[in-house]
Amino acid sequence: MLEWLYKNVFIPLFRRYELDGGTIECQGEIIRKDGTRDPFKFQSRVKLAGAAVERAIRTANPSRSGPWGRMIGAVTHPTSVRNTVADAVVDLVDAGAGAGTIQFQTSGQVEVATLTYSDPAYGSAAAGTATANSITSDTNATGGTVAESHHYDSDSTEVFATAVGTSGSDINLSSLSVGSGDTVSMSSLTYSAPS
Repeated sequence: MLEWLYKNVFIPLFRRYELDGGTIECQGEIIRKDGTRDPFKFQSRVKLAGAAVERAIRTANPSRSGPWGRMIGAVTHPTSVRNTVADAVVDLVDAGAGAGTIQFQTSGQVEVATLTYSDPAYGSAAAGTATANSITSDTNATGGTVAESHHYDSDSTEVFATAVGTSGSDINLSSLSVGSGDTVSMSSLTYSAPS
């Protein structure tokens, strides 16, 4: 039995292989990481004389949509799962007796500025994204060149970290150069679970 590993999904192929009247039929099942199984069939009708190959793929799982079923080539999560994941992560920022913090650091992980989350830090996720409540500015920054951010609960346990830039990054600031005593603020922040 051959196996095809694609995006964390194992598909044993060719559990049954038949050639009858020019039609090759293969049957097997998709075995996912969580152990669930989905049967499928693959048929290929080959026209040798015309050098044309006609293929049709269909699954034996009636829950798949469309006449041939729906084939998924990557791991995806429905919105309800994304909401659960986002809420689970951002709720960790609320651990401890007080509010969590956002610490901007240099590439050498030296503190540049520290901002304070509200408590709770985020609202409930929608469409896989949780939006932070108001964030208190650091009005007396240590200073330095920002390269990354680290997000902690009030016990200084890190929950997640991000890259920081001026555009196209996880967090975008108007400037990465912060002077000693400067004010660093954030107008908005969201956390999105993977789709």
